[in-house]
Amino acid sequence: MSIAWIVQANLTKPAIIKQIKDAVLNEGHAFHEINIVPFSKELPALDLGNTRKVIYGSTTFMVNSYQSPAYRDGVFFDPEQFNMAHYVKKWGEHVLNADGALMTLGDLRSIEGDLDEVFFVRPNHDTKSFSGQTSTLGDLKVWSEKLCALELEDINERTEIWLASPKQISKEWRAFVVDDKIISISKYLENGELTESRADIPNGLIDFLQQTIGEYRIEDIYVIDVALAENTYKIIECNCFNGTGFYDHDISSIVSAVNAFLLKESEKDMV
Repeated sequence: MSIAWIVQANLTKPAIIKQIKDAVLNEGHAFHEINIVPFSKELPALDLGNTRKVIYGSTTFMVNSYQSPAYRDGVFFDPEQFNMAHYVKKWGEHVLNADGALMTLGDLRSIEGDLDEVFFVRPNHDTKSFSGQTSTLGDLKVWSEKLCALELEDINERTEIWLASPKQISKEWRAFVVDDKIISISKYLENGELTESRADIPNGLIDFLQQTIGEYRIEDIYVIDVALAENTYKIIECNCFNGTGFYDHDISSIVSAVNAFLLKESEKDMV
């Protein structure tokens, strides 16, 4: 089976593109760079024949590819799986914001309580429609009013959000998982500052990841972010591999693991 990697050139760092390209070509597979028009749902037409595709780029590229018959097989994603409500359902208290509640952006306007109380809010789904933020209830209500009034397609009063209490986080890591195996981990945040490191990977973190992976397989290939909060490891969220950024990760090993998994699955289909 031939594999074709399709990487978005605009919005992807040149150094990342080079690492992916070198790894793909080194294994004898095809590599294509494409440009995606911002805010457009159109995808370039590529004559790839009977190849298995793997797409990588922005969240917009990932979502549009998932909705495209021509690109769909290159995406490891299901919106019914990649959302906070589902993470909490499957992993319970292992999730950092398990104490939260699912609601819509419009619901924020009608919440009653102390306007000075602080909450954390983020999108329920993995679409990055807005960045997670910590704000007072009063500010969140004003923010909700302004956004709902705009009636945008991607974020409006029907947009599902997750509202939880704020947490004290000391460190955050991102792990790439392929076929239930941890391929590469990088720390990316420490005490609120961007700190990329492949060296600071405690054994307790690996144990927690292995337990989490063993409890539930959300996708064949995915990314999971973990926080150290009050000396306890917690799942922040999972992400679709196709639209998730790298930090100090071993990109070559990740590409190789993805290719190996797809080749193995192809052999199974031929039996």
